[in-house]
Amino acid sequence: MSKQRDFSNSHIQLSKLTEENQHLKNLLREKVGTTQPLSDEESICVVQIKILREMASVRELTLEEVKKLDLLVKNLRIVRGSVIVQEKEDKTKTWSTEKLLELIEE
Repeated sequence: MSKQRDFSNSHIQLSKLTEENQHLKNLLREKVGTTQPLSDEESICVVQIKILREMASVRELTLEEVKKLDLLVKNLRIVRGSVIVQEKEDKTKTWSTEKLLELIEE
């Protein structure tokens, strides 16, 4: 009977430790992220964004550089699997003049 109780207690303790271990692994993954090496695409995006950040700290970026930065950030999000927020379509383009005038009068 005593061996059975010890086995049961050991099983419960093992189960709790396993749950705690998994919880800690999840926390670590959330806080630190993955430790996998960067892909070539991700590495290029990160390096180029850092270069543009340094340039922006010294002077204003040119329009071409801003476009490049925008493209790099979007590509980095795609490579990392982030969702890119689509810009909402301007619904006012399809509204009639009367509808637009009503909005101004309100």
